[in-house]
Amino acid sequence: MDWIEELPNNCPPSDAKPPDGQTFYRLCQNNPPEGSDFVSLKIENPSRTFAGVSECQLRAVSIWSDVDKCASLKKFKTLRDRVIGSITLSNEDGLIKQTNGPHHYSWWRSTHFNPNIAVIVEQ
Repeated sequence: MDWIEELPNNCPPSDAKPPDGQTFYRLCQNNPPEGSDFVSLKIENPSRTFAGVSECQLRAVSIWSDVDKCASLKKFKTLRDRVIGSITLSNEDGLIKQTNGPHHYSWWRSTHFNPNIAVIVEQ
């Protein structure tokens, strides 16, 4: 699989799985969403450090399996103006792993993913 960004060795982790048609949610800056709305923490914040987060997870896109959990992030001032995008991921779109709680997933995005499939579900 070809990845949207360079990944460290042993990344994605061996227990990451293909998404197989699952629907996820992400806060997006653009309406309609663009490729720049589906980037890793490392790309969003290249100079910031995140304590306790592996380099591999920093290179994943954070997505949510529950729209309400995703929406709860809008309480943060820097995320308040974002919209919620819904995406249904196929096996070719990369690999996912549940991380940071029951509804948060890390998604290692492949070059196959088409951001045009994203649909805004909440302003």
